[in-house]
Amino acid sequence: MTGPAAPLDLDDALQRILDEVPAPVASERVDVERALGRVAAADCLAATDLPPFPASAMDGYAFRWRSDLGGLRIVGASLAGHPFTGAVGAAEAVRITTGAALPADCDTVAMQEDCAVAQGVVRIESPTRRADNVRQKAHDLRRGAILVERGRRPRSYMRPPMPTGGKQRATRSGIQAGARAHPGGRTNPDQGRAAAPGAAPDPFDPASPAA
Repeated sequence: MTGPAAPLDLDDALQRILDEVPAPVASERVDVERALGRVAAADCLAATDLPPFPASAMDGYAFRWRSDLGGLRIVGASLAGHPFTGAVGAAEAVRITTGAALPADCDTVAMQEDCAVAQGVVRIESPTRRADNVRQKAHDLRRGAILVERGRRPRSYMRPPMPTGGKQRATRSGIQAGARAHPGGRTNPDQGRAAAPGAAPDPFDPASPAA
């Protein structure tokens, strides 16, 4: 009479289960919004730099830095979505909001908390350095960078810089639409269901923060 079978190593047991899960057999191009919960069939690349231009990291005043700054005459405003396109002289400044494009003649932003404004002139009351409070072009993401690796699931925060035209390839296979990829190229029959609010991360999901 034989004794009980030796316990399986956890990784071996998981692999046996995954070996029985059929892999997706086809892929399709879908809108980015429909790709959530699916797995990328190919690397998804950023279509643009992020930010796409030098931008202000703070509300304040943009100007051309120099060591002997005095009062700067305010000549306009650069707002998010409404850039200032005029010229900015050495003794001038532009009111600017967070995320707005830095005017071409400016290289530095002073936070509004460090500024005093009177009669259309702004004075910078704290020391500044060139390029303070500026997010340079492609600071966060460079065009062509891989956003979602093949075999991983897109996340909602990845949507803005997805490939041009809002399309990406994602796996889809009959009732396994949106099956999630696991290490080793296997799939999870859970089919990429959206996690409930507050649910713990999936430790087997390569794109999960806990993976």
